[in-house]
Amino acid sequence: MGQCESMRYGVQGNGRSRSRIAPPNLTLFPANAGGGSLVMYRSVVRAGEVRMDLSGTMIFAKDMQRMTAFYRDGIGLRLLVERSKEGWAELDAGAVVLCLHGIPAEIAKDIEVTSPPKIRDTTPIKLIFRTTDVAQARAHLIEHGAVMFEPHPWGACDGMDPEGNVFQIVKA
Repeated sequence: MGQCESMRYGVQGNGRSRSRIAPPNLTLFPANAGGGSLVMYRSVVRAGEVRMDLSGTMIFAKDMQRMTAFYRDGIGLRLLVERSKEGWAELDAGAVVLCLHGIPAEIAKDIEVTSPPKIRDTTPIKLIFRTTDVAQARAHLIEHGAVMFEPHPWGACDGMDPEGNVFQIVKA
């Protein structure tokens, strides 16, 4: 980080919220603390600039019903029914919202999704989900249509959703 930059983080819990400047090497993750929910985030603030935080991520989906079911039932994200509609689903992923956007029919007709899916290896993004038990989560995801690879020696495990998007599960 340059001279005019600082890392800021916010904490919300037990009815209070505050923002603090943190050292540049600090990494913060969502956690729970003593009876209150503790949500931590970080963003870079530069002098004279606005602050930006990641609020969501989007996956374009050919089969909205199947993809919504996978992320809801397989990954375990809560569907935000009040914010979802035909061709659009929002799922609560903790500090961010995972959005599924239906691919228009005129484009989707040219997209082939196989079973098992072909890996979308030209997409340079990987979603990472934390779990308390990687082995149990891996088995659960396979039951819900994921293609899971062998776990890495360090404990993480990569997988593909029903349309071939790569994700990873890691121990919390």
